Amino acid sequence: MLNKILDRLPKLQQITPVYAVIAFMSFAWMILVFVWKLPSWLYFQKINEILPILAYLFMQIFLDSLLYLGILLVVCMILPARLLRDDFIPRGAWAAFGAIGTYIAYVNLLFIWGDSVTQWTLAAMLIGIALAISSAYVKWLAKVAVEASDRLVIFVYILIPVSLVSILTVIIRNIN
Repeated sequence: MLNKILDRLPKLQQITPVYAVIAFMSFAWMILVFVWKLPSWLYFQKINEILPILAYLFMQIFLDSLLYLGILLVVCMILPARLLRDDFIPRGAWAAFGAIGTYIAYVNLLFIWGDSVTQWTLAAMLIGIALAISSAYVKWLAKVAVEASDRLVIFVYILIPVSLVSILTVIIRNIN
């Protein structure tokens, strides 16, 4: 039974580049927002109060990126293999780009336009789905996704240790 479930999942060599896309987009967005807010925090907080905030953010984004990957893997298990698992890197990368890009667009546009942002986020989500589907038919889309995700794997080697240190920091802070 367990072997049948594991057979429906892509190989680890296919999962890692897709996770790299998810992690890069999530962490890049978090770091951008953190750097945007940092100057105002420096007026009323000391650096030893700001660094734990950064640790909490790294922990949250690490767990969020694992959640995104988990959702994508569950979808991969549910769908027939030819729809997602067989071309997991390009389709998964475009799906991750669409999902996280939709979230980023939603958050940005919500502050600009208020409640009238729903049609824009739906459009961004549909674009992500369309890119994921069309990457099977348009070879250069698949190549772009594979090349970009392969190059982003280096960030996984940086972000996972930093995230684990952040999780350790959060655990130690909450024990005291």
